[in-house]
Amino acid sequence: MNFRRLWLTLLALFASCLKPAYADNADWLDRVQLHGFLTQGYINTNHNNWFGNSEDGSFDFTELGLNAWLQLTPKVSLAAQGISRRAGKMDDGSPDLDYGMISYQALNSTDTELGFRLGRIKSKIGLYNDTRDVAATRPGVFMPQSIYFDRIRNLILSVDGVSTFGALHSDIGSFYLNINVGKFRTDKNVKATFLGPLPTGSLNSDNTNIITNLLYEYDAGRIRIALSNVDYTLDFNARPDPVFSDGTIDGDYRILSGEYNTELWSFTAEYSRQPIVYRGISTVFDTLDGEAEAYYFQIARRLPNNWSSWLRYEASFRDKDDKDGSVRGPASGLEPHETFTKSWGLGARWDVTNDWMVSAEYQRNNGTFILSRIDNPGQIPTDQKWDVFSLLVSYRF
Repeated sequence: MNFRRLWLTLLALFASCLKPAYADNADWLDRVQLHGFLTQGYINTNHNNWFGNSEDGSFDFTELGLNAWLQLTPKVSLAAQGISRRAGKMDDGSPDLDYGMISYQALNSTDTELGFRLGRIKSKIGLYNDTRDVAATRPGVFMPQSIYFDRIRNLILSVDGVSTFGALHSDIGSFYLNINVGKFRTDKNVKATFLGPLPTGSLNSDNTNIITNLLYEYDAGRIRIALSNVDYTLDFNARPDPVFSDGTIDGDYRILSGEYNTELWSFTAEYSRQPIVYRGISTVFDTLDGEAEAYYFQIARRLPNNWSSWLRYEASFRDKDDKDGSVRGPASGLEPHETFTKSWGLGARWDVTNDWMVSAEYQRNNGTFILSRIDNPGQIPTDQKWDVFSLLVSYRF
């Protein structure tokens, strides 16, 4: 059975009931798009667990997505994507709505664009966050963890709320602005990252949070510079925990991104600061206040026969003023190396066809700050120096 044709037919039948303001002879299939992807990874580490029990070699990384786009009228469209993601103990593969929104294009001229979105909206953060689940768009086998932490993926992936987007095109380049306002999604990974295993209460995003992204592009993307800011508040409900109290965690995630592309080379760098303040939960967390810092630099080379390669260095620190963790680690009940990660990575990719891609990467890591606390429970010591080999096969249509 041709599932793509089946889905297109079903979407077309649904859309035909909406009677949009198009000419009677318009072809509905021209206003429906369906895409999807399937990615399978293999990961092997000499120490620690990365997306599963990787010390024994793990196939516990799988991504499956299906998305649809429907043009209702010249100004109104619908878009949605369902995803199933298996990533060790962090994600179990349960189906999830990645995004689902209605968009209104208020203005769309040669020089200016302006529009609004409502629903579950992907967050534009840095250069890659809004497309991070599509393997072909990532700058490596996995996202640079220094900026795009997978252990808090759901927190920065999307918002349930409203968004405004706009663009201004001129002789000196194009400027794009996205502002998302709404609630974040939290899960066990976000809670474990911010609070560890101690509190039994719940961590939620009950407040209105704001994500802002301003992107400048010159010469069709030869130069890209972006400023991103995530202003968030997480609410901790202590019940039924008798030890901790209701409180909040306030953060301000700021990212500066830059990329320069030539025909054969790409040079990319992103830098972030993130002040984090704990309020009212417990004196246990008073020592966790501070300003996190992270960055990476990457050089990529396009090669003949649809091959490419990259070299990346990245670093992330829980406290920019205590980069070796000698103070924050013991004060937080952690080993010093659990408060930072410094990594070198070397990788290669082969685009076998327009639909199939294979990529591989080898990483040397010093420090375990990027490790998931779900895959690496606190009662099991982690090794400060650990290597990762990862292999990824991906299909998209």
